Amino acid sequence: MRPLVFDLDGTIIDSKRDITAACNYALKKLGRSEQSERQICQYVGNGAGALTAQVFGYSADDPRLAQAEEHFQYYYRTYPAEFATLLPGVEEALQLREQRTLALCSNKPHDVTLLTLQALNLTEYFEVILGATAGIPKKPEPDMLLFIAKKLGVAPASLIMIGDGPQDIGAALSAGCVAIGVEGGILPDNDLSPYNPDVVLTSLLELPAYLEQQGI
Repeated sequence: MRPLVFDLDGTIIDSKRDITAACNYALKKLGRSEQSERQICQYVGNGAGALTAQVFGYSADDPRLAQAEEHFQYYYRTYPAEFATLLPGVEEALQLREQRTLALCSNKPHDVTLLTLQALNLTEYFEVILGATAGIPKKPEPDMLLFIAKKLGVAPASLIMIGDGPQDIGAALSAGCVAIGVEGGILPDNDLSPYNPDVVLTSLLELPAYLEQQGI
């Protein structure tokens, strides 16, 4: 049966409070005002560097960005899952590993991805775990999914990518994978339909039945 590849933030876990806390720690360390969860989470999805830059209003080549990201990463590595909770349907979806191979693909830095999964006792469910890694372009580029397919020894087109953001859908379509969107993630009102996923599910509770109905 086809391997399933899950995004992490907004798909497997609700990590909005952790992301917000890490950003606000960095803001306070550098004498800036705290921001709301909604302000911060609108920037989530493209990795820690992009998130920090947008929260601080820095350009990608601003020399101040390195220090801001350093504070953000320090806090997140220290408290990777202080507030994180599993999203609806995750436990049922993870039980699919009895019939399928599961993998995880996140734009969160690889070491923080591992720390987060370890803190939530989720590591064992995934045969391959890949967070943002130097030399591998992040989603929506296809490279992370191509890497995972190679590690699993399967064709990229056999993968089923499941995520809550346009980055997940874009990566899946670019790699030739099935693209399953899930509502209610980091930005609950984010409409994934313009990105042309194969389907958008209300939650992961619908995933097992959808896979069975489609015969994939």
